[in-house]
Amino acid sequence: MGTVAEAWLEQGRSEGRAEGVAEGIERGQAGIVLRLMELRFGVLPDAVRDRVRGASAPELEAWAERVLTAASIDEVLAAGSGNRSLG
Repeated sequence: MGTVAEAWLEQGRSEGRAEGVAEGIERGQAGIVLRLMELRFGVLPDAVRDRVRGASAPELEAWAERVLTAASIDEVLAAGSGNRSLG
């Protein structure tokens, strides 16, 4: 049986792995959304790229769906986001 410190250390490692996995998934989702947007709308402004890279998983999922039917980048990013114009 390990010490309390060893248990805390292992818990920290486990939590760190979970955070790393979640971050990796979000990065992958952002990459897919960026690629879909590029295919549909062409070269993306840096502000759009930055916004997508900083988005939450729910935002990325919504944008991935919306890119299929949106007429513009703004339309992809608008709903539920304050309707900011970026591109």
